[in-house]
Amino acid sequence: MPGPRYVNQTTIGKDLFVRRVGNIFYAHELGEQVFQEIILHHAKVKTIWPRFMLEAVRSGSALANLLPSNTSRRWPLVEDVCVSFTAMLQECKEHHEFTATSIDGTFRVCLTILEQVPFNAPKKAQARPFLMKIVLGEGSDHIAAGLQQRIDKECLNQVRFVATDAPSRRLFCILKEILPNLEALLLDPIHLARRYESSSARKRTAGSATLRRCLAKFSNGSALLQKESFYTGECSPAVSAYEQTLQQQILGSSMPQTKAKKLLSSVDEMDVWVSHVGFVERLVAMSAIYRTEVMKNEEGKAVYHLLWQAAQPDRLGWLFNNARARARMSAHWEWPLEWQGVAGYGAGHLRGKSAQKLIYQLKRSARNNLFHTKTMSPLAITYNDKSVLENMHVASAFEVMQQDAQYNWLAHLQQNFLPESASKAVNLQQYIRRGIIDIVLGTDMAKHIQHQKFLASRVAAVQNQNNAEANGETSKMEFLEAIMHAADISNPCKPRKMMLHWTQRVIEEFWAQGDEEMRLNIEVSPMCDRITGEDSIPKQQLGFIDFVITPYYTPLAELIPEVKEATKNMLDNRSFWLEKESQQAHCSHLFKENAEG
Repeated sequence: MPGPRYVNQTTIGKDLFVRRVGNIFYAHELGEQVFQEIILHHAKVKTIWPRFMLEAVRSGSALANLLPSNTSRRWPLVEDVCVSFTAMLQECKEHHEFTATSIDGTFRVCLTILEQVPFNAPKKAQARPFLMKIVLGEGSDHIAAGLQQRIDKECLNQVRFVATDAPSRRLFCILKEILPNLEALLLDPIHLARRYESSSARKRTAGSATLRRCLAKFSNGSALLQKESFYTGECSPAVSAYEQTLQQQILGSSMPQTKAKKLLSSVDEMDVWVSHVGFVERLVAMSAIYRTEVMKNEEGKAVYHLLWQAAQPDRLGWLFNNARARARMSAHWEWPLEWQGVAGYGAGHLRGKSAQKLIYQLKRSARNNLFHTKTMSPLAITYNDKSVLENMHVASAFEVMQQDAQYNWLAHLQQNFLPESASKAVNLQQYIRRGIIDIVLGTDMAKHIQHQKFLASRVAAVQNQNNAEANGETSKMEFLEAIMHAADISNPCKPRKMMLHWTQRVIEEFWAQGDEEMRLNIEVSPMCDRITGEDSIPKQQLGFIDFVITPYYTPLAELIPEVKEATKNMLDNRSFWLEKESQQAHCSHLFKENAEG
């Protein structure tokens, strides 16, 4: 917004379209910015004008002082923007903004939105309400009636997902009668963080910041969740014995500090929760690390009791509907709806606000190829069960290059390159692309034996001085594939501390997959069973070294002498795992020393 300016009256309605409120003429851009500021700054209308004034001054406007400076002069503009609700509804309807809708009701925030003082202030200080539709309560019947009175049928037909801080089977059934395309209710994740912070005078704390990072993962979608059924409250989700144990640990704060810190430090808010166990484990860890905070009371309940409630099957079912809904949102949507944080605004309203433009992310499934093929995930369907993750990653890389020229280094390669000793030109773009595809697809473990046999044949060719066989064009590409695969499985060949760090991360990922497979009632993949795996990590690592790494790295070290440093680390790590196996070491002790160091 550059600020106020003088215009010729004859241009109004021809070259310039404005709206008049009293003595103020304003353009569409200002009205849109006023509305955005109201939403983005939690309805604190008084804070808008200083920002507008500062922006006008920075843009060099000589008329910045003409901006309305007090409530009596600026309020008609705010009211005009907000009461054009019909126009906003029409705009939202045309862009299908009602697909994901959030609802909430409160009294306190109405005062802020309307620039009112508290309800017990003198009457002369109170303002007249507008814009909001008053309903009797937050009951299911009241919500349904409010929607029918405020939103037309075409908008109601667009709704697929409804976020609320109090989802229930009854609410779902009643809303289904007026929202024919409703698929699921979603429990607003931020509601839990807001209640947590209420115990600290609504201030952010270290614990609430961690909780928000955990809850942010529900904002992400995953292809793994597209086929999952929504929870509708008809029957509670199944709970494993391990989950029941975790729920009790939230109350007792019995998780060791080292493990709790490790769990919380591994939270990646750009990822997505795909199993209940991972989220509940973090709640247990929070109860242990932030014990002082969780012992505080919020509305008569200890905060740790709120965390315990969040870990109950019914609440988890509604919470995980967020990620399931995200996964089902159309991939072609450029501007996704932001439905989280309803309680943060707290108004009895329908919010169809486009949050932010989607940016491309390399997909991270945290599940192996076997899982994708067993569950017939969308990725497995796309790539016909063949090197699913490898195909996805290399395809995604080239998509990124095509979508943004600044990343497309491939375009700088010549298409008609003529080497000095060649008689035919080569298209370097196609040549390099083909090589990258082959090398990345070569990291699939399904090709491990093929690479191992190739390395053995190269050793035999060198020993027989068969240089033609060892140096052919095909051999070079196969050799690059074999080397890349060696790097992919190289963790047992790393220095001890690094090896233990990545072993723990890989194991946690495997176990998370096993938890998901148990929940889906399908066979648990090898090395993914958490129950049996906690006592057998040394045995599993020894098996991996003896039957996978050693037969592969031995011929590789003969061809590349520098690899012998890696094989030395491998032998040292093998001795370490032999010692741990003799001690029958449990997983809780294996990584403790490494974490503390």
